[in-house]
Amino acid sequence: MRLSIKAMHYFLTAVDRCSIVQAAQERNVVPSAIATAIDAVEDEFGLKLVQRFPAKGIQPTAAGIIIAQKIRRLIEEYDDLIIGGNELRDALSGKLSIGYYAPMAPAFLPATLAPLMQDNPGIRLQCIECNDESAQLGLLDGTFDVIVFVSDSVHLGVSCDTLIEAPPYLLVPPTH
Repeated sequence: MRLSIKAMHYFLTAVDRCSIVQAAQERNVVPSAIATAIDAVEDEFGLKLVQRFPAKGIQPTAAGIIIAQKIRRLIEEYDDLIIGGNELRDALSGKLSIGYYAPMAPAFLPATLAPLMQDNPGIRLQCIECNDESAQLGLLDGTFDVIVFVSDSVHLGVSCDTLIEAPPYLLVPPTH
């Protein structure tokens, strides 16, 4: 018979609390479930791992202390595995195609993309310089996943968030 993670959790909680009843309360199960888990762990190893004292709780044996330490490390590794697997599932990956209007890109792309890349190492970027019109058309036809552009005229179907409000300006020579 192989031990379940649940049985190991129950055993470890009982050893940590030195009490079947307290372990059952903490795990929100009946005391017999904890006692059965202790029996299962003892049967698996063929060792007496706890001494039971009626009305006083339990005490781990020397072998019980060693097994509890090993189970604790195993459970920590198992928890890390589950967390890591969930992070992989939730991480973004694949190619992200970005169309950008060149004068605007230096102001926003590095600061925006750095944390995205750090948190999602599976992303590959494809940045393509274009003008406002081709950026919007590329977003609409699927060429780009996201665009950075400047425009007073946003195409129907393009949803945008304003990154900055800037007044119009004109540079001319002093002799103009």
